[in-house]
Amino acid sequence: MFDHFEIETQESNIECAPVYGIQNDTLDADIYRQSFRNQSGETFAERHVPLDTPQPQILFDLSPTPAHSTPNPPNLMTQEESCADHEEQEVRRFFNDLYTIYPVVDKDIVSKRSHLGDPAPDAHFQTLLLALLMINSASDHRKIATQTTKAALQSRIEAVEQARSSYDFAECPTVDTVIVSFFLFCAYNTLWRQNRAFLYLREARDLFYIVSETVRDTSDTSSRRRLARLELIIFNAELATYAIYGPDIAYRQRPKSIPRGAAILQCDPPEDPREKQLDNILLQLSQIHASSANDTDNSSMGLTQSLLEMIDKNESPSISLERLTDQVRSFEASGSGGIRRLTADVIITHNWRSLEKISKMLDHRTNSPISGSAQGFQASAAIRRVISNKASSALAAACSLNEGDLRVVGLGKIAHITTSFREIHLRGGADLDECKNTLAGLLFTIVKTDYERTYAHTIQDCIELVLGYGPFSPLQNCLSPSRKIVSAFDGFKWDDMIEDDDHPEFPSRSYP
Repeated sequence: MFDHFEIETQESNIECAPVYGIQNDTLDADIYRQSFRNQSGETFAERHVPLDTPQPQILFDLSPTPAHSTPNPPNLMTQEESCADHEEQEVRRFFNDLYTIYPVVDKDIVSKRSHLGDPAPDAHFQTLLLALLMINSASDHRKIATQTTKAALQSRIEAVEQARSSYDFAECPTVDTVIVSFFLFCAYNTLWRQNRAFLYLREARDLFYIVSETVRDTSDTSSRRRLARLELIIFNAELATYAIYGPDIAYRQRPKSIPRGAAILQCDPPEDPREKQLDNILLQLSQIHASSANDTDNSSMGLTQSLLEMIDKNESPSISLERLTDQVRSFEASGSGGIRRLTADVIITHNWRSLEKISKMLDHRTNSPISGSAQGFQASAAIRRVISNKASSALAAACSLNEGDLRVVGLGKIAHITTSFREIHLRGGADLDECKNTLAGLLFTIVKTDYERTYAHTIQDCIELVLGYGPFSPLQNCLSPSRKIVSAFDGFKWDDMIEDDDHPEFPSRSYP
């Protein structure tokens, strides 16, 4: 059944991406949602793992039936085979769609153990299989949040938690145990149940420390690499989620140095070029987060000098709208959907963290007794250009993703980039004409993709500027939002803005 788990290359649907100046204003959400309903198959609503069973059972044992055994009734056999086929498809879907995001599950081991069947099923491994189905449902719900996807996700969360309750998973944890805890964090985070999500994230961290004491000293290269990747993924998740959703105390207690797992990945690169690429992207994300976690104190330096010290000397020159369009096309042609999504995540995260750090530095200097800092920043056209480039680069990366993938990467990052970009320009006294197009693109990206209006309050000030309540009133003459997004934010009068779908200032996403 599982032959080799060949990873399929899947191109993202670039027509779905929500961006400014889009010529095709129709968002075919019904078709997009229906595609997920067709893939959902049978849920786990009727399937439960008995608490009195010593090992959690999942209908994934595909071992042949002995010749002398009594055959099952035809209808029951058909049902079991159908369920097993569905689960096989779900596990394949994980490796095709989500393995690039969570490259910590050994597909060779999963293929072998699931295909041959274990004579003594491992509870940790069986629960991992359930967790793979759960993370698929979490991805579906993240991309298109409906009552159907929510019910499927909740059902699979219950299946995983009930499976874990049938054995003492924390007493002798394995790498699979840590993965299950982390996937439970992802699932609850998708449901916006942040307290329970952070509980599982801390559990994953604690279990990781227990497992690392035994795995690091073994000669099992595969387990060591999986554990190293898992450490970096947990590290990145902690810093990203604590910064956006976490309480202040959790943010202050966040890890601030890059994990030891980075050295393992750097010193022992894999032979598979795809796996090596995943390692490099994961290391880049960890370095970005580690850099942002280490707050530097440059109070003895002038503000302009401090910012210049922080910004890379090899920043690209000013990005025109034509170059922005070229960047979008280059991202869209950068390979499979999974790699493109990771590449966009690195770019968006880097620019989010950079703008966040600059904004915090401005907050600190504004409230400090140092004089002349604000004036120094205002005089630095080079710094303003770099800030605009960072926002434009993040926007180009967002434009390369379809709506579902952008929601997976994180609308919270785009929302924070938008607000930081606005605040920096206002405090720096820059000419607001310099950033109006980029700000509009960021806003439309959020408005068209934030189905639940989660970030409506976060970007409210930016939207009011775009609508003419502030210095961004010239935008009314050049923006062309779809009238279908009027209901996205109650209370905002999008109809006041002028429709001009052919305005040349905005590159279209509908490329020939």
